[in-house]
Amino acid sequence: WLKKKILMALKHWNIQEILMNSDFDIKLVLGNGFDLFCELKTKYIDFFENEKEKYDEIKNWGCSFIKKEDILYHYVGGKVYNWKDLWLPLSNEFNIWDLFFALGIGEEDYKWCDIETSMLNTFINKDLNLSWDNVYLIFMSRNPDYKRSNLELLMVAYIINKNINILSENDFYSFLLCELNKFEKNFGLYVKNEYEKNYNDKVLINVSKFLDCISDEVYNKIRSVETFNYTDNSNKKAYVWKNINNINGDYNNPIFGIDSNEVDVKSPKFLFTKVARRMLNLMEKKGNMFKTFERDFDTLIIFGHSLNEHDYNYFFPIFDYLDITNITKTTTLIFYYYIYDEEKRNLILQDQISKITQIIDAYEGYAGVKKTHRLIDSLTAQGRIILKEITK
Repeated sequence: WLKKKILMALKHWNIQEILMNSDFDIKLVLGNGFDLFCELKTKYIDFFENEKEKYDEIKNWGCSFIKKEDILYHYVGGKVYNWKDLWLPLSNEFNIWDLFFALGIGEEDYKWCDIETSMLNTFINKDLNLSWDNVYLIFMSRNPDYKRSNLELLMVAYIINKNINILSENDFYSFLLCELNKFEKNFGLYVKNEYEKNYNDKVLINVSKFLDCISDEVYNKIRSVETFNYTDNSNKKAYVWKNINNINGDYNNPIFGIDSNEVDVKSPKFLFTKVARRMLNLMEKKGNMFKTFERDFDTLIIFGHSLNEHDYNYFFPIFDYLDITNITKTTTLIFYYYIYDEEKRNLILQDQISKITQIIDAYEGYAGVKKTHRLIDSLTAQGRIILKEITK
């Protein structure tokens, strides 16, 4: 009932009429759906398929240990632990996060895999195959027992083979972060290659189609553009905005991060949160830093973002800035969507409306509004939430 009510309200409002008759300034936020609109294969599944040869080699090595006893005693006749001999050199260059994604996630799950969610589960002990806390304890004690998973034992073997000087928990998680940097660089290289090889025949054409859809009235009111994509558009003519900022870094320096709400700020794991990663990224950029609220805006347009809860920490401060709980305001949220499969039109719309409702409900709780669904009801009734279809 609520979804139908929201859909009716959202369809009632005409974005062009509202923006043409106002002095609104716009912030445009682009999600990975924008890259997909440009026909780029930058989803996680595309990256994993590109790594198939490497990951198959890692899997074959991991599967060579049939039982846990083989991991403990395979090279030493069942008497003495010899962790270093456990490690076999592989032909492809890899890092500890490659091990996790190759051995800790089934091949069928790659198509559904969310890298950051999977990472989070290993840090908060929700992954049954791998807890970094367990890996650290095994490494420090050199005492593998049968309560540990095969994957955890293999991770310890990898670290010992690296001959890393780890004396504390801080050292351990700093090592994991360095390994994550290697994984990120590899992902960034994949995105860069995908972007550059398709720039002329896909990116240019589809960006032009996107610009045609948003109209001159909307385009002329855009004051800043921020993207969750890693594609580096700063020197490309396809993107005609003067300022386009990469929230999580570009393909030269991409970052993955976990939700800061799940990790104690005093823990060394906090280095892996999006908050910490973005802070470090901005420090490295020095003079090239961008500020979300550097330019005033009254309207937020979002296209191609899944609105998942891992990025609520980005959107909520913007909602604060727009003061969306204040019924006297005229600030507006506009959600662009693209029907990538006409047969799934209703499902795509339902999913979009569901995600919008979820993020507004979550913000309602964050902002201390006590009446459930009242905020989404109020915003749609006032025409301050709008859906707009982008077509090709």
